[in-house]
This record gives sequence, C-alpha cells and structure tokens, in this order.
Amino acid sequence: MTISSLIVDDDVSTRSTLAAMLRQLGYLQVQTAGNGVDAILKCVEVRPDVIWLDIEMPGKDGFQTLQSLRMTRPEAFIAMVSGHGTMEYVKRSMELKANGFIVKPFSMAKVEGILKKYLHETGRAG
Repeated sequence: MTISSLIVDDDVSTRSTLAAMLRQLGYLQVQTAGNGVDAILKCVEVRPDVIWLDIEMPGKDGFQTLQSLRMTRPEAFIAMVSGHGTMEYVKRSMELKANGFIVKPFSMAKVEGILKKYLHETGRAG
C-alpha cells in the first residue's frame, strides 16, 4: 500500500527526522516543504494522503496554512505538529478540522499512531 506524505516545517532537522522515520516504515512516499506557501503548492502538485503540518512557522503559520489546505485538498489527512502541546493549540487545531496532533520530539510510536489513525479513518486499515 502506498501512502504519500508531505512534511511542512521551517526546521530542516525536524523535516529530516520525520522523513527518516516515515521512510523507515517502508511504505511511504515523502515530500517536504519549508513553509506554508510551498506546502500549498506541493499539495496541488503531489496530492499527499497525509500532511504533517508544523504550527509555528514564519510568514503563513500552521493554522493559516491548515485553512488554505482544507480549501485546496479537503480530503487530506492533516496532523498538526508542535513543540508545545498546549490545550489551546490542540483545541484550535481541532476547530480548524485537523485530523490529529503530534508533539515534538517525535517517537516512532507517535508517528505510527498518527498513521494508524489515518488508515482507520480512511478505511484503508488491514
């Protein structure tokens, strides 16, 4: 089964770490973007199944990008990513129709949890 992912984060190290984890799982095509504007362009180009979207980015932040992505690709599964798992961030993410929330630093278990949720919600779970 092929699942494509788009990682959106202004931090190169974070993008690399998450991309390595996803590739380690062995069945994901991984693309990256360093900001919200690039994310929207890549989303149109590659039509990812799962989008990992950082909240705190310069320019267009994760919440603004989420709103744009929902108009561009409403069916995408979007997991918000943050170094701060505050209730305010989680609540705002859910209000804007994010499908999940993951706090940095990542663990393989957290990443797999988001992917399992995606598979379950889309009916692709085995």
